[in-house]
Order: sequence, then C-alpha cells, then structure tokens
Amino acid sequence: MIPLLELPSNIIQENNSEFNTVLESFVAGNFNDLDKTVVTKNYKGSPKSYFGDEEWDFSAYVDRRVTYKYKMMFAKVTSDELARELKLICFTWVYVAGHARKNAFIKPSTLFARYTKISSIYKFIEDRGLHSIQALSSPIVFNEFCEYIKIFKYQYGQIAHLFSVLNHVSRASSILPIHFDLPTKKGSYQLAKMLSGNDTSKKNQFYAIPPRLMEKIYKYCFSIIESYHLYKEEIHELLHDLRQNYVHGKEIVDAKIQAGTWQWLDEKSSDYRIEVNKHKPSLYADIINSHIEGTDLENLMSTDSRRFQGQIVEIQTACFIICGALTGMRRSELYCLHSNSFKQKELYGRKYYVLESEQHKMTQGRGVRAEWVTTKRTKDALELAEAISRHLRMQLVIDDDPMSVQNSSCLWLGQSKKSRKPLIRLDGSMRIYFHRIAHKANAYITEEDLDEFRLLNPNREPAKADQKLIVGKIWPLTAHQLRRTFAVFAKRHELCHDGAIKQQFKHLDLPTAEWYGEGGLTAKAKALLIDTELKIFLDEAVQESTTQKIYDWYKGHETGQLMGHMAGSINKNRITLNKKYKSWDIIYEHVREGRLSLVGTLHSYCMAGYECQMHKVSSPSNCMNCENQLIDKEQAKNWEKRHDWACEKVLEMDNSGVLTASIYSHFITQIRAAEKVLHRFKIPFVKFYLEGGLYEQIPIDQS
Repeated sequence: MIPLLELPSNIIQENNSEFNTVLESFVAGNFNDLDKTVVTKNYKGSPKSYFGDEEWDFSAYVDRRVTYKYKMMFAKVTSDELARELKLICFTWVYVAGHARKNAFIKPSTLFARYTKISSIYKFIEDRGLHSIQALSSPIVFNEFCEYIKIFKYQYGQIAHLFSVLNHVSRASSILPIHFDLPTKKGSYQLAKMLSGNDTSKKNQFYAIPPRLMEKIYKYCFSIIESYHLYKEEIHELLHDLRQNYVHGKEIVDAKIQAGTWQWLDEKSSDYRIEVNKHKPSLYADIINSHIEGTDLENLMSTDSRRFQGQIVEIQTACFIICGALTGMRRSELYCLHSNSFKQKELYGRKYYVLESEQHKMTQGRGVRAEWVTTKRTKDALELAEAISRHLRMQLVIDDDPMSVQNSSCLWLGQSKKSRKPLIRLDGSMRIYFHRIAHKANAYITEEDLDEFRLLNPNREPAKADQKLIVGKIWPLTAHQLRRTFAVFAKRHELCHDGAIKQQFKHLDLPTAEWYGEGGLTAKAKALLIDTELKIFLDEAVQESTTQKIYDWYKGHETGQLMGHMAGSINKNRITLNKKYKSWDIIYEHVREGRLSLVGTLHSYCMAGYECQMHKVSSPSNCMNCENQLIDKEQAKNWEKRHDWACEKVLEMDNSGVLTASIYSHFITQIRAAEKVLHRFKIPFVKFYLEGGLYEQIPIDQS
C-alpha cells in the first residue's frame, strides 16, 4: 500500500482493495495474517514495520527537518485487543481516511499529533477495564472520561485536541468495524471550555521576550557571530581534521577485523569504540592546538576537546537564534534553511535581503519554497553555520540512504557519537544551549521585566507564567518566542502593519497575524505618553517649518517655479493681498490656528492638510486636478524619479510578455503627468513611447 502522508490523494482508490483485505482479517479474527501486513517500508522499498509490531517506523516517509517524531509505539497499551484496535485506527488514518474531508491526505506531523492524543485515550479505556473505544459512546462512560480529564488539569488547547481526535475516530468509523459516536452535541471547543474553565481568548500564548532580556540575549548572540565569523573557514578546517582523525583510527581497526587479525572484535562490540579511540593518529587536543596556536582563535577557543565541542554547538545555536530573531520563521522553516538561503534583491531602486527556505503550512507533500525579509546581519550567521556544519553535511551527501542526502542541506546538524552519521539537532539539544546562552548573556529576570512581560503578553496563562518566570532566575528561552517577539516588536515600533506580518509569517488569515502581535499596540500606547514640554516643542517646530515654506512662496523667491491649482492662488495673492498679510508673523498665526496647513506627499504638497484622506497618493496623476495640490522645484525632482521608474517598469513588463492594456493604462497616466511637471520646471527628459502603440487607445502623433 502507498501511504497518504507522502503522496497525493488520488492513490486512495488504489489502497482500497488492500485495505478491505486488512478489514476482513480483523473482523474474522485472522490475526496471524493481519500481523504480517506491511505498514511501512524503508527507502529501498523493503518492509520496515508490520501490523503486529509494537513499533511502527515511518523514517522513510518523514522529513526530519520538519518533525523529529517518526515512530509509533504501542507497548504502553498492554491489552492485545485494544492495541490491535488502536493500530487499525492509525492504519486507517495513514492509508485511507486521514483527513475529515474525503480524499484528503494526512501530514506526518498531524498523524503523530493524533497518535499522541489517542494513545492517552486508550490508556483511560484500558485502566477502566473496557474492551473498545466504542464504550465511549455510552453517556456514563463518556462522563467518566470527562472527569478523568479534569484530574490532569489539561489546558484548553490540549482538551480541544483530545475531542478533535475522537471526532476523527467517529468519522473513520463509517469504514471501520467500530461503531463510535460522541454522546453529546457539543463541539470540541465547547467541551474544552467547559472542562478547562477557559476559552480561546485566554489560552496560554507563546511568550514575547521583555525588551531588556531580548537585547541581552540577542546582543550576546551577535557578539559570538562577530567574533567567529572572520575565522569560519579556519573553524571548518579544524572540524574536518578532527573528523578525519577519527576516520583514520576507525580504518585501522576495521582493517584488522576484516583481515581476521582481531577475531574477538566487531563493530557491535562494546570495546569497538575504545579500540578506535586508541588507534587515532593524534589526540584531539593536539589537533586543536596545532590549528589555533599563534592565531586569534587561541584566545577564543579551548584546546580541551569536550569544551571545544561545546563552544562549537553554542556558536551554531547563536546562529540559529539570530536567523529566527530577524525573520520570525517557524522552527520547521529554520530547519529548512540551506547554504544558499541568503539572497539580495532590488525593488524600486532599494536593496532588500531575504532568506529562502520552505514552508509546510497547508501544503501537500513536500514543502513550498518561500522567502522571508530579513537584514544583512543574518548573512554572517548563515555563513558561520554553513562552515560549522559543512563537514557533517559532506558525510550525509555520500551516504547510501536518500533520506541522509535530503538532510544534508540542513545547517543545524550534530554528531555527538562519531561512530554514527550526523543527525539533525532535536529540540532537547537546542533548549539546553538556549539556557546556556541566556545564562551567559546574564538574562536574569527582574520585577521590571515581569511588568513588561505582563504588558506584552495579555493572553498568558497567569498561573502557568508564575511557575515558569521567577525573579532572579534565567529567562526560559524557546524557539517560538523568537517568532512572537518579532511580531510584538514590529507592532510596538511601527515597523510594519498586520498585513506585512501575515505575509512574513505565512499566515492564512489576518486575525492570526493580529493575534501574534497582541501586546505590541498596548506597549506602543504606553510609550506615547511623552513629556508635555517635548510635545509642545515638536509642534512648534512643525509649525515654524510650515510657515517658512509658505512665506517663501509668498515672497516670490520661487516665482514661476510653482505648479498646480494652488500655484495660481498664491501668484494671485502676491498681487492682491495686503503686505501685512504676507508677513511671517501673520502666516505663523494662521498656521498655529489651523487656518493654513501643509502636508508633503511622495510627489507634491497638499494644502488641505490632514483633512485630505490621500486615497490617491499612491497614484500621483490622480492628484493633478486637485485644487489643493502644489508642486515646487524640490518636489519636481521626485516626479523625475517617478518618470524614470514607471518607464523602466513598462519596458520590463513588455519584454517579459506580461504587459496588458489595463496595466499600461495605469502606468502611462503616471508617465504623462510626470512629463507635464518636468516640462513645467524645464527638467530634461525623453518623452516615452512604446513601440507599435499596441496598448494606446488613441494613436499618438510622434511628428
């Protein structure tokens, strides 16, 4: 059978005939044949796990960069009858009815999440001496299950997932010899709210890091990268030589075993590792010392092999933190970064930096390539991580297992046991070094930090937060906090709006992006309570600047150098207005009282001030007929840039074949408006024509 968790949904029909055979064996009690059914295969296509096994291995179907879970273990359910039923449900999810929607496949991460929940449900069933999940269809047993859940004081989300899994079992029962329905009309979220005394608006959200602690942690990581980035190639050479030293020792021992000299030893012997270490040509400390002695690295790195390896993993973790902190990427997206992820792009004459990776949210099968806007600082972090992991990735590239070849692109590899091939670092390893980095960064919690934490995290679970966050203790850093902190920081300092966060975070809807940024606006509002004297000073500076601009226009220093409907009014008032009304003090009085206002746009001045909603500001030609528009020589330079950019874009789209009449109409109005301005201010330009006149509604006279 072909697993749905890897391939598209059109294979469901192909699986049905074999699945029916499995059902017949289950119903008939032919467990010998049932237990021999192949559940998973290895990368060569040979059987890996059978139905009767206590452990199902999905390693050939799972992208280890995305999820570190790849096994189902059924040993916790001691009853053969219950374990067999549990296996049949999981088997059905994998091969036939994974999703609630018909013909929809199931992702590995979803499969293992469901397996975790249904295992705990079957543990309850076994503890009660019941023989099938069908027993939960009874209102009495179901109420007992609800009381059982209360004992463990699960969070709202955990309980909702439990009942969601039961709903999936109920849907799958239509094709299974198991007749199960929840004896309640309440949905998963209603039941979760009832049993947890909580709801979605109060569920415990991932924490945003208080600014003082964030600065300490990020600053420490930046300092690590700055210290070691210059020596990244030297570090790679050192790590490569350390590996080769082990390989040489292994080759010597293997040669003796193969020649028959050592018949008492093989690779599975407990003494094998000891003999390899004895036959290494050099001591690790000597190799390290030979590389760093007399160099700048001598003061940065330890010659003790264990401490040295700890330093390397710490540097790698710091690179991981910076990549996450400056992009807001999910854990799975960070693990899909590769050596060429950093890209530089140019748009509208401005340079942008992005990280290229894969995102797996709502995707089928393999991840989808995507980009995250970042800063140039991530380039150094990525290059350093690439150099550290290069010797590990080289080992995976030449491995026979295609899964190893796929993992060879990952930058976050480790090899704690030299006799085994490199592995992607799991969350446990990351958490250990997160704590070490926070400790070295002196990120100890203070009362002020807790006050800031409460402000930035309105959706926290207070009791849970009080258990984790204690004054004087280290901040408990996690990978997802980097994502939340990015969103809150951006909202707090107006770096981008919710739509931009939605795009950056690859969210499916805007409310999710708003949810991630909650706490940022509250912090921003608090910060806006500035000194009254400073506010008065800023207001006066703006008023004086506006007055000086209008005064210069009325004095006539720019006669003939104004354009727009307001230009005519100013020229007329130069003649008709009494001189005293054109004095600086009188104009200042009008500005201060709000009778005169001036707002600069990207291309003109608007004399309507902020009463104008500026809906047309992104399309400058639409402002040309406005009675409040005014353009001076300074703003005319912006029109020149607009003209060059618009002409370039039209030609670019025409050459690539994507130009349409509607797109051309939008751009040509901007171009013609700009040409009028350039002509008025005597700025040299070349009138734009598109060869062939294909998109022109009225023929252009080029004579």
